[in-house]
Amino acid sequence: MTDIIIGARRPPKRRAFRQVVLAGCALVFAGAIGVFVFRRAVAYEVPDTTVPDAPLRADPARGSLAFAGASLTRTGHLTVLHLSGTPAAIGVARGRLLGRRIDTASAALWPTIDHAISSGGLFGGLTHGARLDWALRHIARGIPGHQLVEIAGVVAGSEATSEGAPSYRRLVRDAAAIDIGHPAPTADSFGRIARALTIIAGPEKTGGRMLIGRTFGVPGARGGGAALAANPVVAFVHPDGVIPFVTVGWPALTGAVTGINAEGIAVLIHPGVLEGVRPDRIAQPIPLLARDILENARVLPDAIAILEHAHPLGAARFVIVDAKARTWAAIDRGPDQVAVAKDNPPAVVTGILAGAPFAEDPKNDRARRTSPAAARAARAAEILATTPPAVAADMAALLRDRRAAGGTPLSPGHRGAIADPSAQHAIIFDASAMVLYVSEGPGAAGRFFAFDLRYELSGRGARPAPPPPLASAGPDALDEATAQVTARGYLAAARAARADDELGRARELCARALAIAPGTPEVLLLATELAREAGDGDRAQALAHRYLNSVPDDVLAADRLRGLY
Repeated sequence: MTDIIIGARRPPKRRAFRQVVLAGCALVFAGAIGVFVFRRAVAYEVPDTTVPDAPLRADPARGSLAFAGASLTRTGHLTVLHLSGTPAAIGVARGRLLGRRIDTASAALWPTIDHAISSGGLFGGLTHGARLDWALRHIARGIPGHQLVEIAGVVAGSEATSEGAPSYRRLVRDAAAIDIGHPAPTADSFGRIARALTIIAGPEKTGGRMLIGRTFGVPGARGGGAALAANPVVAFVHPDGVIPFVTVGWPALTGAVTGINAEGIAVLIHPGVLEGVRPDRIAQPIPLLARDILENARVLPDAIAILEHAHPLGAARFVIVDAKARTWAAIDRGPDQVAVAKDNPPAVVTGILAGAPFAEDPKNDRARRTSPAAARAARAAEILATTPPAVAADMAALLRDRRAAGGTPLSPGHRGAIADPSAQHAIIFDASAMVLYVSEGPGAAGRFFAFDLRYELSGRGARPAPPPPLASAGPDALDEATAQVTARGYLAAARAARADDELGRARELCARALAIAPGTPEVLLLATELAREAGDGDRAQALAHRYLNSVPDDVLAADRLRGLY
C-alpha cells in the first residue's frame, strides 16, 4: 500500500539523489574556483629574463670563473664577484657564477620566513602554508620592478647551472627575512634574526683619519647562520645608469646590509624589532632600500632624504657614512616613523633603536633591557674613549676584543663580547684611503684582505693597489674561533632535536658541544635545561652554578636559574 502524503508528493528517490549529486558538484566547483582565486591572489608574477647562451670559463692561472663579462675569484676564503649591466644581467651572472650556493644560503633563511606565521592551535599545522601565503601576498608589490627583475635573473641563472636553485617565490621572500622573519627553532638569538655592531673612529680621535669597524651576523637563521658565515661574498657591482658599489654579504643577498658606493657613501644596517612591523604591508624590504641608497646617494643628505621618504617593511638603524666629508649619521627607521641623529651621531651603533619615536615601543624596550647589545656597545665606547684605533690594524684588534666594560675577561663565544666568531662578516672601512678590509673568518679572527675601492669602483689607476692583508689574530685565536663554529653547529642540532622531542639525541649533541666549548654560556645554558628535563637535578645544579659564576649573557635566563638554584 502506498504512503499517503498530505499537501505534497514525495519526490522520487532518483530525483533526490540527482539533487544531492548536483549540490556536491556545485560545492566542488565553488571550491575549485576558490582555490584558483586564492592561488592567483598569493602568486608572484615572475618577470621575463633570458640567460645568455654563454659558457662558464675557468682560468686556472688566476683561479677565476667567468660568465658573459662577469667574474668570480677567490681571495683567501672570500668569494669576490664582479658584476655589471642591466638588473637581469647582474642577477643571471650571480646565479650562474655562484650556482648551488644560492640555494644553500636561501635554505638557511627559509625557516625564518616559515616561522613568521605561527603554526599553533588546533588546525595551525594544517592551515599554516595557506595562512603564510596570504600574509606574504604583498611582498613582491613592495619591491621595485628592476629589483624583482634581478631576483628573477638570479633564479634563472641558478637553474641554468643544474645544481639546484631556489624558486622565485622563495628568493622574493628571502629578501624580507631580516624585516619580518622570526628566528628558527635552532636559534637562541633573543627574538632577532640578525645582530650588528658598527664602531666609528672619527677624524677627531684619529688625527684626521676615519675608520669604521663592523660585524654582522644572522644568528636567527637555520643552524645559527653557519651556512651563511661559511660563504662570505664581496660583490663589486656596476649597474647601468647608477652609481657603482660594493656589498659584503651572502650568495643569495641581492640587497645590501653592508655596502659602499663609488662616491664614498657607506650604508650599514642594524636590524631592529618593533611592535608595528607586519608581514602583510606593501613596503620595501630594508636590504633593498639600502641598495637604493648605494645606487643613488652622492652625499650624506641624499641618503637621509631617501630614508625619510621611504616605506620600509621592517625596522632598522641605518648608519650612513660620507667618506669624502668625513661625516656620518644614524637614522632609526620603522614602517611609519623616522628619527635622524646627524649633529652629534653615536660612534657605536647596535640594533637598538634610540630615537624618541621608538622609546616606548615594547619590543624595542625589551631588546634594550635583555639583549647583550648594550654590553657590546659599552665596551666599544670605552675603548674609543681610552685608546681609539689609529690605523686599520688597531680596529681589527678592537673587533677581536673579548672583554666586558671595565676589562673583565669574557668566555669564548660570549654574546656580550665585541668579538663574534659566528658573524657572517667582519669588515673595516678606511674612509680616508677608500680601502675596504674584509675578514676571511671565522668572524674577525681571520686575515683581513684589502680592496682598493678607488680602482674597483671608479677605475682610477692602471691596476688595483690595495695595502697588504691584516694579519689574523694568531693560531690560538683561530683555533678557538673554529671550535666555536663547530660547537655552535652541535648546539643548533641539539636545539632542533629538543624541539622534535628527541631529548636523548639532544643531550648527546649538547654534550659534544660542551666538550668542544666548555665555557660558552649558550652551551652551558642548554646543557642545564636538558639535565633538568632528564630529572638529573645534581648535574643541572652544577651546570647552573658554572653558568652563573661566569658572566652570563642572557639576563632573563640568569634570573630564572638564580630562582631555581
